[in-house]
Amino acid sequence: MDRLKKFGVSTKNIEIVKGGITPVAYALITRATGNRTIAYEPNDLPQIEMDDTLIELIDQAAVVLIDPEVTYLGQKIKSLKGESIKLVYD
Repeated sequence: MDRLKKFGVSTKNIEIVKGGITPVAYALITRATGNRTIAYEPNDLPQIEMDDTLIELIDQAAVVLIDPEVTYLGQKIKSLKGESIKLVYD
């Protein structure tokens, strides 16, 4: 949290899940080709719910980045914003 704040990232809407572990991804990049492989450590965090706070944040966004942990939100986000939002999957 301190590191995010240091870079000017708002932590206002971060939820701390008791006993939860932040998901970690490792990116391996081949220098010669630029190809990459990403390995994810599994986690047991509850799925993110589409609540009023999340809807408000999405309404303010032009771009939303989703990763393999939250791909289930992609269709819901698109149904809220239609073509006015760009979804980036990484």
